[in-house]
Amino acid sequence: MKRHYTYINDCSNEIIENLISNLDYDLERIPEVMENSVKFLAQKDINILKSFRLGSWFCGLMSNAMIAICLQKEAYAYTFLFYAKQLLHLDYQARELTSSPVESDGNIAYSVYATLILRDKQTQTLYSQVKLVLHENTYYSFRLAYVYVDMLRVLCSGNDAKILEAIDFFLLFQAREREKETPVKQNKANNIYKNFDEYYEDDLTTPYSTGTPSYYGEGDETEMLKVPFVLVLKSIFEQDEQGFNQNLLIALEKHYDFYENYQRVSGESLRDLPEGWISLPLTVACAIAHDKGMKREVESDYITEWIVKGEFEGLELVVE
Repeated sequence: MKRHYTYINDCSNEIIENLISNLDYDLERIPEVMENSVKFLAQKDINILKSFRLGSWFCGLMSNAMIAICLQKEAYAYTFLFYAKQLLHLDYQARELTSSPVESDGNIAYSVYATLILRDKQTQTLYSQVKLVLHENTYYSFRLAYVYVDMLRVLCSGNDAKILEAIDFFLLFQAREREKETPVKQNKANNIYKNFDEYYEDDLTTPYSTGTPSYYGEGDETEMLKVPFVLVLKSIFEQDEQGFNQNLLIALEKHYDFYENYQRVSGESLRDLPEGWISLPLTVACAIAHDKGMKREVESDYITEWIVKGEFEGLELVVE
C-alpha cells in the first residue's frame, strides 16, 4: 500500500535540506536534555519529580524519527528512537520515586513504541511494572487513553496470556465506554483486568463492534487507528496468521483514510502530520509478528522493513 499524499512527497531539495538541518538542531539539544533529566532524578526532590514531565520531548523525538525514516536517514531515525526510549526509562524512574501512575499522555505511548521497536527488554520490564490508576470521573477520552496506555504497559511484560487479557479489556472497555450508558463504580481502579464485571454497575454483555465512525466525534482516532492496531495485536497473540494479515490490511486502509480524508475541527488537514507518514503502532505489531516467526503477506510504505526486522547492527548514534 502506497503512502497517502504528504508534504514530503513534493519537497524540493532546499526544503529537504532545511528538514535535515532542523533534525540536526534537535539532535544537538538531546545531550543537554538527558543531562538535566538525570540531574533532577539524582536530587530526588519529590516536588521537582512530580512535575517531571517529558511529554513534549517524547513527541518531538518521535516526530523527528518519522521524518528521518521518510528521508531514509536511518542513523538519525535510530538515534531519535533510542533517546525516546531512554526518556521512557527516566520517566519510569521518576514515577517509581513518586509512586505516580501511568500517564494517559499519548506521547508516552510513542516512547513505548520506540522501546518495543528497539527490543529493549530491560526498559520493557521496568515499564511493565508501573501501575495504572483509573479515575472514574474523567471524560471518556481520558479514561480510554489510560486503558490504552496501560495495555501498552502490559505489552511490555512479554507475558502472552496477560497481554491477551489486556487487549480484550481495552476492546471491551472501548465498546462499553463509547456507549456512555453504564456508570462505573468507585474504588474499582485496582486489578481492573481481574474484576472487569465488577468495574461496572451491571454485567458486561456488550460485544465489541467497530460501528460507523464519525468524522467529527472524539472517538475518531480510537476507531480509525487504535482499535485496528489492537485487533492486529490480538491476532498475533492468538497465533492467527491469517487474521493477522487480514486485520493488518484493514488497519493500513484505515490509517490511509484517516490521514488522507479526516481533518481537525479547525479544518486543518491531517495529511502532513509526521505521525501519519509512518504507522509506528503497526510497525510495532509487525516487529512482534516477525519475532514470533509469523509470515506477513502485506507490504506498505507505512511499515518500515529495517525496523520490523530489527536491523540495527552497524547503526551508530549521531550524538551521545
